Amino acid sequence: MNDFASASADEDRPAFHLAVGRRFAEQRRYSDAQLSFARAVALDPDSAAAQNNLGWVREAQGDEEAALRCYERALELRPALSVAQVNLATLLSKMGRDADAERHWLALAMTSPGNRAILGKVIDAALRAGHLAAASERSEEYARLFHGGQAPGTPASPGSGLVHLTIPRLRHDIEQFSYLRAQGVMPDEMTEFIQRYARVLAVATSQHDTGDRWEMSQSERSEIGSIYNRFVHFRPAQRVGQALSPAWDRTAVEQAYLHHPFGLAVVDDFLSEDALLALRLFCLRSTFWFSNRHAYGRLGATFRRGFNCPLVIQVGQELAAALPRVIGDKHRLLQMWAYKYDSIQPATSAHADFAAVNVNFWLTPDEANLDPASGGMIIYDAEAPMSWDFDSYNKQGGKITRFLREQSAQSITVPYRANRAVIFNSDMFHATQPLRFRDRYEDRRINVTFLFGSRDRDQRPATG
Repeated sequence: MNDFASASADEDRPAFHLAVGRRFAEQRRYSDAQLSFARAVALDPDSAAAQNNLGWVREAQGDEEAALRCYERALELRPALSVAQVNLATLLSKMGRDADAERHWLALAMTSPGNRAILGKVIDAALRAGHLAAASERSEEYARLFHGGQAPGTPASPGSGLVHLTIPRLRHDIEQFSYLRAQGVMPDEMTEFIQRYARVLAVATSQHDTGDRWEMSQSERSEIGSIYNRFVHFRPAQRVGQALSPAWDRTAVEQAYLHHPFGLAVVDDFLSEDALLALRLFCLRSTFWFSNRHAYGRLGATFRRGFNCPLVIQVGQELAAALPRVIGDKHRLLQMWAYKYDSIQPATSAHADFAAVNVNFWLTPDEANLDPASGGMIIYDAEAPMSWDFDSYNKQGGKITRFLREQSAQSITVPYRANRAVIFNSDMFHATQPLRFRDRYEDRRINVTFLFGSRDRDQRPATG
């Protein structure tokens, strides 16, 4: 067969046009790629791969509706085509069709059990769709994959990679185990756990500085590997009759927020007494303080990795209902976390968050705070520019400091008070005040943050 005949034969094969289209797509020659994929579809209308690729290139060109039809057709032809499922779910999220995206991510999760990346997408979509109960259920599954069951030695899935130690984290865990033993929780095991940790800490303090973070060694793993970053104890907080205290005026708080130039309100007696006690015990007793990558020994607990219980969900639901003009249905609850601090800490660097509205509140009793004028929050009357990416407005302290100076930004100080909430526009730069608390496990400063909405996707309520 001559070269001309060979080329003609190739042009009648869908696979040829698929290959050519992929090369064009790699070169970002999207119009040419579309022509090739369309030709492959014309030659074989039942090719799921051709339909998926045509959808991808149409999405790259900005034609989302056409892309959607192609992905859906690809899945009609081959329901198990995972790349089309991923493309469709991702596009639905981008289009704001979060409930539909959740359904497709969940279908993928059912066929890929143990896939943490896909499960994370299910959680994100469920939160954006406002399906908090479903998000909570999937977060429990996600936490088990990373941190095993609620008993020492229960394995997490392979590749968890959570094997970094710090001296503050080791000290915290010893304090928490001692507290749990004193409370009569798992008394037999706690004594052995404390002894193991004490041996690791004794060696670590001779080899590392307080601010160091290092990978767990084999000898450290043999001592505490079956305990560290595991749910040794978990005390979920159940729903209460009313999570938010009736003591504060919802309408007045909304008015304060909406009349502030940027959006800010302070609420005292924020939680009901039952909710405050239950949430505080949840944070004191549950061994979910897994995040140890922060400065000054600050430890974090996130929604996906244990900071998740019926009461946490209830607080989020009641907040949205209590503040319909500030939060309501337009700003979904997208993230929840808690931080626990060492007894002394300087001010943190200013940052902003990815949300539309922040709700930050404090749990530790006032008598633990040795400086009632401090220990709270500093908020600046300057918003992160919309052109800045997450790394710029959340992590680049030097860039933020220069921006605040250039803007002649003024600071607002909200001192620490137990059960006080600060509700503010997430674009406002903010930081933790210096703090000095009593040096006792129960007296560590604990703050909880709820993030509602997205600075990129949601329109904030008008203020001023």
